[in-house]
Amino acid sequence: MVFQSYAIWPHLDVFHNVAYPLQVNKPRPSKQEIEERVINSLEVVGMEDFMQRSATKLSGGQQQRVALARALVRRPKLLLLDEPLSNLDAKLREQMRIELEDMVSRIALTTLYVTHDQSEALALSDRVAIMSEGDIVQEGSPREVYGKPKNEFVASFLGVANFLIGEVEHIENGYGLIRVDRQDGLMKMPIPNGIKPRDRTLIVIRPEDIGIQTEYSKPSHNVIEGTVERVVFEGAHCECFINVQPHQIRVRLHQADAPIVGEQIWLQVMPDRCIVYPQS
Repeated sequence: MVFQSYAIWPHLDVFHNVAYPLQVNKPRPSKQEIEERVINSLEVVGMEDFMQRSATKLSGGQQQRVALARALVRRPKLLLLDEPLSNLDAKLREQMRIELEDMVSRIALTTLYVTHDQSEALALSDRVAIMSEGDIVQEGSPREVYGKPKNEFVASFLGVANFLIGEVEHIENGYGLIRVDRQDGLMKMPIPNGIKPRDRTLIVIRPEDIGIQTEYSKPSHNVIEGTVERVVFEGAHCECFINVQPHQIRVRLHQADAPIVGEQIWLQVMPDRCIVYPQS
């Protein structure tokens, strides 16, 4: 197990931190075997050149590697990582996430990774389990859980999502026409089984699945008029907050396509990427 705080002993050097689980193990391996297994574990995490370094002289990333090596030295069948990157700064966290993914793939060890960071969960996992109040709400591949969340909780927990409420007016060939509350236009999108005309629904739309138009062209469906309230520059993209009373919709756009605050725009929603639930 790798703890959130790493639990590196400050009075020991790197070698003896990693060797400790073997030294207290019963039966205790031979001195030669302990040395071989410690060196092997340190090589796996790229810390073999730091065996004699004091734990107090390690950076955050190096401490994390030592904690990993200490967990691996016992050759476990399951590795448990309890938010191991939470104490690192953003740049180092991203670097260590990539290294951790490569290491786990290399040693082919089943790993249970506990995190509150959505990007870590999606980037590192083969399977994701979303928990609420002690129960697993949904489990599946990262793409499946993100793209087809089971309910509103999963959609809001894993990534950013917009929620619109409306009423179904018509259903034909698996597609429904939904009139969003306080909006003039209709939304046409896939409707799951069990939803009928006049049912109240909740529509989930991811920010990256919305485009914008600065000039009104009248398509048949899936256009919402709004006003730009806020634009947040985040480097490669911008987060735009659009007022479409009574809702506020978030849109993620390339920074070169960002609208101007106060500008009137029309949102173009991609229907096949939306998810519709019965309103609870």
